[in-house]
Amino acid sequence: MKTHVVAGGGPLGRGTAGALVERGCVVRLVSCRGAEVAVHLVRASVLGERFFQALVDGKAASYYGRRDVPHSYTYLHDFCRTMAAVADISPESTWMVPSSPPLDVAALEGQLRQLLEAAGLPSSTGIRLLGRGMLPIGGWFVSDAREMVAMLYEFESPFVIDASRTETELGLRPTELATGLARTIEWYRDARPAGCLMDPITV
Repeated sequence: MKTHVVAGGGPLGRGTAGALVERGCVVRLVSCRGAEVAVHLVRASVLGERFFQALVDGKAASYYGRRDVPHSYTYLHDFCRTMAAVADISPESTWMVPSSPPLDVAALEGQLRQLLEAAGLPSSTGIRLLGRGMLPIGGWFVSDAREMVAMLYEFESPFVIDASRTETELGLRPTELATGLARTIEWYRDARPAGCLMDPITV
């Protein structure tokens, strides 16, 4: 019987595990933690459809918090590879997912402009920051803005992932952020079908 590996750190993970168990599946829960997911496969993310589609369309992308705060970013493939590795050895403890070295919004913006230009897309636009005072107003029109109020602390203070244990003990390394961003830009440029949340991931 096939074993399903599920991240059990929140209601979605526990709900998914419960549904699989009800179907008679073997489930192995793992606890992995990363930063904001930066990947071309996930639309519902701060660095998801609302962010990248705007850049590809030549518009400013909305982001949250402060411009000078360092932030790590986690590539979804790295999250999945870590889950698979942890499930085989130590599912009962929490593991940090190898993530990009932290960089602030200004550095992220600089990388994005270079990658947009390399992809043949407009690169003059940048990142528009939505501060704490703007989110309640935006929440009247965009549900994501309402949800971000509770998560804004992640973008107002340094959010740095230390995955040295994972890298040392499991031999995993993070995907270069520029590689993940380039794939993401190409994915949105090539107009993925509406409603396509993810592609299959091989680990």
